[in-house]
Parts: sequence; structure tokens; C-alpha cells
Amino acid sequence: MIVIDGEENVQQWFKDRCWAFSANKTLNTERDAPITSCAKRVYVPSSTEEVSDLVRSLPVSTPIATVGGGCDAANVATYADEQAVVLDMCQMKSIQVDTDKMEITVGPGVRFQALAEAVRDAKGALPIGTGPGVGVIGYVLNGGLSGYFSRRLGLLGQRVKCLEMITAQGAIQQLSPEENGDIFISMLGAGSALGIVTSMTFSMAEETVVQCGGQIVVSCGNISVAQTFVKDVAPFMKDRIFGEEEIGVSMELVVTADATAIVTFVFYDWFQFGDQELFVNPIRDAATNLGLPIVVDSVTKWNSWFDIASSLWPIISELKGEILVTLQHCCGTDGVPTQEVINFLCEWWIGKSPLGLAPMSIIEIRTLGGVIRTGRPIPTGICNQDLFFNLILLYDADGILQEERNKITEQVSAVLVEAKKIGTLNIDFGGTQIQADDPGEPISGPSIFGNEAAYQTILSHKAQVDPNNRFRFHPFASILPVR
Repeated sequence: MIVIDGEENVQQWFKDRCWAFSANKTLNTERDAPITSCAKRVYVPSSTEEVSDLVRSLPVSTPIATVGGGCDAANVATYADEQAVVLDMCQMKSIQVDTDKMEITVGPGVRFQALAEAVRDAKGALPIGTGPGVGVIGYVLNGGLSGYFSRRLGLLGQRVKCLEMITAQGAIQQLSPEENGDIFISMLGAGSALGIVTSMTFSMAEETVVQCGGQIVVSCGNISVAQTFVKDVAPFMKDRIFGEEEIGVSMELVVTADATAIVTFVFYDWFQFGDQELFVNPIRDAATNLGLPIVVDSVTKWNSWFDIASSLWPIISELKGEILVTLQHCCGTDGVPTQEVINFLCEWWIGKSPLGLAPMSIIEIRTLGGVIRTGRPIPTGICNQDLFFNLILLYDADGILQEERNKITEQVSAVLVEAKKIGTLNIDFGGTQIQADDPGEPISGPSIFGNEAAYQTILSHKAQVDPNNRFRFHPFASILPVR
């Protein structure tokens, strides 16, 4: 097992493993103050047995932080604390495929790019996220979603067949819905608080469930015009995309900091409305009516699941900075959004978010529901959302004055305050879509885990399997209290 110790070595490890730092860590600090881990030592195991032996060898009071992809918006596990032992799972990258069963098993160091390539080779499909460097297992344990595929394939956590975990006592356990129903389900939304997962097996769909996809990209020129464009296409989203009979297509609308609107469609095997090009004409009409140029029109360009899964990799790879920082929040609706929600989305979420101060930022507006609703219930608030929109605030803090950093955060807070005034709007309900280190009002357990019953079940499981709260470095720390 590799061991990283010494302040300089740990600091370099932290810099290498974090894709972006939490913007909250850059507030009220000196410009040159280092952002680094509090941990004194990092272990890099290569097997389940090494993890088990290490956990068993430590005092039962020693906290343990597990790092998978290193893409958590709050960097909770990578920061850890001085008493913690950090486990970096990056060496455990095994992928095994059973083509007869259409199942794929991955280790905790596997990221989405490697998973996507293996699924492609197996002629399968899974509802994965768009970031190539995101850790697969961490994404599932914290309730991750897929904007492109979840309406047809559900959440990735809903496709888990079984998993292997290390308990707080160091025991190796195999979990499945048949043998360990309750705790198995809890792992699929709160797993990072309950144990160390060392492998996970997914049931793949056939690649043919995804027919084609592509984009219409509209240059809006400024955020005010982008607000109008989104408001004009909202009726199409409400009338033609939502609803059980419309499950054959998903739509995602991204607004960038430079006021570009990117409308992505994915057409599934259940699509029943004829010509895909004709189906999306209302988007083209909205741009034309506003006199906006359509700079890309390739709605059926992507011809396979893998084409769609990998479509954003080149763009994401260019998001870099000396001190790349992020803030992330989300909103959603249980059912078709009301006009009040659409107005808030356009006027506040798009219009008041500090996109101009954070030039790499995006707002994503997604259609969910579908198979997420009808699939196996798992404890994440994502299961309750039909419309979903988030803010991924991203900027390079190097060279930005402290007052500007504070202003960015204050503007985001003002938007969230306004969001809470909308009675039909759900806020910050998924572990992968929240800023867990935000000060002030804590996140809601029933919102994060879907309902009060799921939250109480997870609280009970936490007390049973981790009574000393060894696993405390996760997005849910404020709602799974230290005992």
C-alpha cells in the first residue's frame, strides 16, 4: 500500500486530486493562503483486503475519509481533518464485464470515462454523468443523476445489482437487495456515510435503447436575451417533453456565462413522434422569432449511446485554472413546473446568478421523471423531481480580489433566498448537487433522501453500522449527526 505523508507531499496530493476547490474555502482568507488538506497521512490501497486490514488496525475512534473521483463540490473527504486517515481509492480501477448477464462490475477508483468505454465495448448503455473524471461509485453513493439518460434508464443507483463494502469495524460484506434489502437501499443514496464500497455491479441496458441525439446551439448575445429565449421555449418543454407518453425523449437546456443557449435532445427507442428534426422545430422557431443566430444545428448527429455519453468530454477537459473554485446548487419540481417556477428560473436563477463574474459557469435545465419515477425507489430527492435545474458556478480565483469572491457568493445566496419563497420549488435535494460546506441554514434530511421515512431509516442504519461516526466526511454530515 502506498502511503503519502509529510505536509508538502499531502499538499501536492490534495492539489492533484481535487478537480476544483469549494469557493467557500476562498472566503475571508488571504489571497496566497494555501487551500489544502488537513490530513496528515493518505493511504492508497490496491485491494479490498488492504482496506479491511487498515481499518481493523486503527483505533475505533479514528475517523476515515474515502476519496474516489475527487470531484465533490465541497471537497469534504479530501479536506478531512487532522485526526483522520484518508483512503485514496484511485488504484482500485478494476472493471469486469459479464456479457451474458449484461452486467458490469467496477472498483472505487473507476471514473466515468473508463466505465463508458467498457460499456460501449459491451454494446450496453447506462445512465452515467457527463464528467469523464467523476468517480462512479461515489456518484452512486451520493445519489447522482444523468440528464441525458435517466428518463429512459433511471438513475445509476437504480441499476445496482450488488456491492461489496467494508464496515466501520473492517469487516468485508457483500450486499444485495435479496439478502440485505434495507441497508442495501440506504447505501444507494447515503452510502458515503455508512461504509467503504470496494466494488459495485450494474445491470446494463442494450445500446439500442438510445437511438440518436444532438444539439441546437443559439447565440443569445447577452443574459437578458437568454432569459427571453428560455421563457419562449419553456412551453415546448412543458407540453411536449413532460408526461408519461413523452418518455421517448429528454431535453436539456444549458445557459453559459457568455449567454449561449445549448439545447440537447436524446431520443430513445420509445420515441413515437416521427421525424426527430420536425419534432424540435419549435426550438428553431423560438430563435428565429427573436432574431438569434443558430450556430449549431445537429439534432441527430450523435448516433450511439457512447457518442452522447462522451459528447462533453472535450469541453470539460478545458475547464482549468490556477485556483479553480466552484459552488453548486439545484432546484426542482415534483410535477410539471408552474409558470411561477418558470418565471423564477428565467428572472432570478438565470438573470441574477453571477455568471458574468464567473466565466466558466453554466446553468443546466433538465427533464427528469420517466423511469426514475417507475424504477426501484432509492433514497435521493432526485427521484421526486420532474424539472431539474442547477447552477454550477466555476471560476479561477487566482488574481480575483477577496471582495469580488465575497460578492459572487453573496449573489448566489440572494438567489437561494428568493428560491425559498416559491412554494412548489424543491431546493438542494441531491448529494452530488449541493454545496455541503455552505454556512447558515443546513440542508434538509427528508429533501436529500426523498422523504421523512427514508431519512429516519438512514439515521437508524448510521447508528447501527457506524456508532462512532468514523465515516463523517461526506455531503450529509450536517443531517447525520455525530453521536
